[in-house]
Amino acid sequence: MKKKSAGPYGRTSILGRSIAGITRMGIDQVQDLGWSSQPAVIYFDDGSLIFPSADPGMNGPGVFFGKNPPKIGGEGFYILGRPEDTRAFYGLAIRHVRLMDPVEMKKEGWDEYGRVQAATVLVFHDGTKIYVSKDEEGNGPGAIFVIRRNRLFFVLSNGDLRLS
Repeated sequence: MKKKSAGPYGRTSILGRSIAGITRMGIDQVQDLGWSSQPAVIYFDDGSLIFPSADPGMNGPGVFFGKNPPKIGGEGFYILGRPEDTRAFYGLAIRHVRLMDPVEMKKEGWDEYGRVQAATVLVFHDGTKIYVSKDEEGNGPGAIFVIRRNRLFFVLSNGDLRLS
């Protein structure tokens, strides 16, 4: 099935959005997708949400990874959908979306043999970065999906959305 452009909802449906809450995906949704575990789900101020997938084909759940900005230590983190995740990230707004650069890919160990496509990175106004790994061990980049107005979109590297 050929994917279609999201048209006027492209950039405006993810750029500038602020985090309103973080939970784990519901059991019903996990079962509908045929997955075995519950990834974190990030809700935004406009009612849209994002979730991680192991790959663009949604063949399994992914894991949100991230890095704090250098001014507050630059440590890495996971977002697992716990209550403390909402407290830590509430109100952060997406400043831009981009592909992970070669240095970041190398730090994650995702640059091997040029086989891996760069991960999409959500950069927030305070410098926090969130991206998706295909698993908790960080064995490669995953994909980010958005649900907005009951429609499923794939997040492209420039922040635009494509119907999935």
